Amino acid sequence: MTAPRNLAYLLGHTGQHLPAQTQGESTVHKLILSCVLGIVVAASTSAAFAATDLEVFTKFARKFAADDVGARKKSLCACQDGSSVNGVAGYVIAKPNSSGITRVELRCVVPTFANDGTFLSNSFCATFTAVGK
Repeated sequence: MTAPRNLAYLLGHTGQHLPAQTQGESTVHKLILSCVLGIVVAASTSAAFAATDLEVFTKFARKFAADDVGARKKSLCACQDGSSVNGVAGYVIAKPNSSGITRVELRCVVPTFANDGTFLSNSFCATFTAVGK
C-alpha cells in the first residue's frame, strides 16, 4: 500500500520515509509551478502597464486633436475669444493640465506668418469653434 503524499501523512508518521517521486510526478510538479509563476508574472506586468482613466481619455481626445504644438494637425478651429486672433483659423491641441484637478484641456493654436509665408509665432485661445470637414 502506498502512503498518501501530503502534510498530514508527514506529521502523523514521522518515522517513515516517503517513496521517491517518479519522473512523471516531478515533471507535473514543475509544469504546475511554471504555470503558477507565469500567471503571477503576467498579472503583475499587465497591472504595471494598465492605462489610467486619464490616459484612456487623453488618447481619445488626441484622435481629434494634436498632442502638442508642432505635432501633426488633426482639426481646424477658429478662435472666438474676442482677442486679436478672434475668427482666425488655427488647429486644436489636447493636453492634460494639472491645476488642482487634472483635466484634458483643448486649445486652439493660431500660427502667425510673415508676409513671405515663413512662420513667426503661435497664439493660443481657449474659446474657439472646431471646424469639421
